[in-house]
Parts: sequence; C-alpha cells; structure tokens
Amino acid sequence: MGAYLRERFGHDLPERLARLEAAPGSVAMLSLLNRIVMRWQLVEFRPNLDTIVQRLESPQFEIAVFGRVSSGKSSLLNHIAGMNVLPVGVTPVTAVPTRLVRGDWPRAVVHFAETGPRSVDPKELAEYASEEKNRGNHKHVTGITVAIPSRRLREGVVLVDTPGIGSLATSGSAETFAYLPRCDLSVVLIDAGSTLNQEDISLLRDLYEAGIPAQVLLSKADLLTAEDRQRVLQYIRDQLRQELNLDVAVHPVSTLGKDASLLDRWFEQEIEPLWERHRTLMEESLHRKIARLRESIIAVLQTLLAKRHGRAPAGDGRQLKVVERLLDEADAEI
Repeated sequence: MGAYLRERFGHDLPERLARLEAAPGSVAMLSLLNRIVMRWQLVEFRPNLDTIVQRLESPQFEIAVFGRVSSGKSSLLNHIAGMNVLPVGVTPVTAVPTRLVRGDWPRAVVHFAETGPRSVDPKELAEYASEEKNRGNHKHVTGITVAIPSRRLREGVVLVDTPGIGSLATSGSAETFAYLPRCDLSVVLIDAGSTLNQEDISLLRDLYEAGIPAQVLLSKADLLTAEDRQRVLQYIRDQLRQELNLDVAVHPVSTLGKDASLLDRWFEQEIEPLWERHRTLMEESLHRKIARLRESIIAVLQTLLAKRHGRAPAGDGRQLKVVERLLDEADAEI
C-alpha cells in the first residue's frame, strides 16, 4: 500500500504498462526473486512465482473475457467457438474460470483441489462450471479446460470465460480476481443495457495495474439503435479517458441476428491477427508479470528495512499515517 501511494500507480495506466515493459523482467530476474523470497520467507509471493514458472513451462497466450454478471461473456465465447459449449443464463452462471483450447474432438477436463482431474462430457459442464449447480464452488473445482474443434482457435492460444463481477455470488468475483495473474490480454464487456459503471472502471484499473492490456467491447449492441449505439460508444470512450487516462477503442458486438456480424468483424480484425504473434505477445506479458513481481518484492523489502531502522518508508508520511489509521479502524471493526 505504501508503494502504491508513493508511485501513484492508479493515475496514468498507459505509463504503468510502459514502465513494466521497461523494467527488468528476465528469467534470470525471476530466479533472483525466488532466492529473495526464500531468504526472507516472503510466502505471500509464492503463488505468483509458481504461476509464472508454470506459464514458462507450458507457454500459452491466454485471452480472458471479463465483465459484470450477465454481460454476455459466455454467449460471446460460444459464438466465437461456433458451438454452445459454455452454459449461459440470466442469473450468475459461471462459477470458476473455464478455458477453451483447440482440440480434435469436444472434451472437458475438470480439476479439483483434493482429487485428481476428471474427464467429463462437455454437455455436463454446467455441473461444475455454473453457479446454479456448483454454488460457491462447493465442489472445490480449481479449473476447467474444454477442448473443441473450432477453426477460430489456434494451438498455444487459450480463451478464458471468467465469473461475473458485481454479483451477490462473491465467490465468483473472488475466482475472477484470483485468475488475474495468469491473463495475458483482457477483453472487458460493458453491457449496453446498463452502460459503464464504477465496477467496469475499477476492473480496467486493476487489469492495467497488473500489467494486462485490455480491449473494450459494448456487448448486446443489438439493444440500441445505430444512433444510440454511437452515443454510448462515445460516452464510454470519454469516461475512460477522464477516469483512467485511457484512450482505447470501444467495439460494439452482439451475438444475435444480423448484428452478430459486429462480433465476427471485431474478432477477425482485432484478435485473429494476434495468432501469428502469440508467442511474442506471451513473452512480453511474462516480462511484465516478472517486472510487477519485482516491484512488489522491492516494496516489501523497503518496508522491512524501514521497520528495522525504526522509521517509515520514504514517501508522504501524512498519507501513510492516514493509511495506518484506516487499517487500525478496520482491524477494530473486524
């Protein structure tokens, strides 16, 4: 938190990405960070270290779809895949992140916390992937991978359906934010029926601060007339520029009727060109993840050093005092 306040991470998100890309992020740096974590027993960094190592061992470019509950994430991925493989509904559906990969025939593998993986028929996916059949993830599913023979998927590329944020089913939101360290490129859906809100803005801020670039889609664009659609697109762009200093294109998409051509056009123009570069893009993403881990470990070491010398870390002392007071108050409430 002290590092966050000192560096003003949330104020210029494009600069944040550039800073991570310029910072040291090699495998040699990862090895050094591992030795520091072991030496100082910084166990809170072990999951991130393990995730990065796993990504290095099994290199895949992961494109994840994020958004509020019922924003159309699963329907969008079903349309891209060309088959209804992911469960959809008007209530919170996706309970855990579900990964789509290319395969020779449809099959699904479900991973559990206490037992080994289990192969299931993709038609049974709702038993493990949906909030209705796996409420609060009481079946302790740690991951689901679905292989499908889709012409739009490529070897080494993964599409990920994440649980919706902003739901009373808080476990789904927790699963989504826990997944963030794995993501290489995010696709954020903003529902045309309710337009941009603070949860969308916070999600985009979290993604960019984690070093994950985003593409923004206006989902369910079929609900709007052509004139209203342009007005909403301009509003979203203006708000993102004002709130986050992000100048990003916002693409209207739909999965229904003739407007489904909007989704096809976006995928063909913005996503398919990435296939040829997916290895390079994945390496750049891992570089940013290692740089971010380095940044976090440095902040903790600075704090430990300051405590050893009986002083506050360098920065605005008044801000840190306010933070300490708020944490004390929160602790007392808990």
